[in-house]
Amino acid sequence: MHSKPNKKEGIEITTFKLRGYSSEECIKANADIDEWLKQQPGFQSRRIAEKEDRTIVDMLI
Repeated sequence: MHSKPNKKEGIEITTFKLRGYSSEECIKANADIDEWLKQQPGFQSRRIAEKEDRTIVDMLI
């Protein structure tokens, strides 16, 4: 019998508004944080998206 792996996963979703910066500038400014995140145990992925109202949605798994 095969046992299922004990997989624990968390999702963090943060939203914020940009004032005076473009989404491209925001993504560039986060490059060093992306590198740090890749080194963290359990880190799987990060997605940054911009909604029509300029709200930034930052999601970590």
